[in-house]
Amino acid sequence: MSKTVAVIIGLFMFVTLWSFIFFQTSGDWRTLKRLSRSGVRVPGTVTIKEPMNHASVRYDYLVNGVRYSGGPCGMHADFDRVRIGDALVITYLPDSPSVSTCEDPRAGSGARAGILFIVLPCFAFFASSLTTLGLYRTFGSRPRSSSN
Repeated sequence: MSKTVAVIIGLFMFVTLWSFIFFQTSGDWRTLKRLSRSGVRVPGTVTIKEPMNHASVRYDYLVNGVRYSGGPCGMHADFDRVRIGDALVITYLPDSPSVSTCEDPRAGSGARAGILFIVLPCFAFFASSLTTLGLYRTFGSRPRSSSN
């Protein structure tokens, strides 16, 4: 196997791996982007604490007299201080009030963008580079038989 073929396979693996992971995990980022652009803020109430679910909470909020539930929403550092019944600020989409978050959607989308556009490509590049190197070392360094 030539270096060129190994590199082409590695590039194909990089694009495939990154694309697969991106499309599986980018929904949350897209929702937070929409919430940061056109979300409406309303008061909400903590209804459930979930310590085994990444220290998150679930919450209720009202939109036009209709009660909605949301979550999980990570509280991380504040989790021990939060109590059921505490007030939260909820951001929801006016055209789809059941879509909401209790985190700052702008900060949340920025954090997820870093994962999607920096961490995941680095991971995909590392994995595809190892595969390319392994393929080349396994199949590219064999001596060619000479026929007379």
